[in-house]
Amino acid sequence: MDFEIRFKKPFESTDYAYMITESNSDSKTKVKWGFKGRMPYPTNLMLVFMDMEKMLAPDLQNGLENLKGILEKM
Repeated sequence: MDFEIRFKKPFESTDYAYMITESNSDSKTKVKWGFKGRMPYPTNLMLVFMDMEKMLAPDLQNGLENLKGILEKM
């Protein structure tokens, strides 16, 4: 599944993300998530001071819960 992530803070940008699902059994699905993006210099220096995983975790968790609901209906 390919999708866009649109950031508003601390600056506006759009990156492309993906989720890949892999069935492990009748009741378990492995999900791989990642995204691709570019941040030009000197903006990319802010990454040293930012915890992207912490910033994205709540939204990713929400997306995984939504995905779980969809897969359980299949």
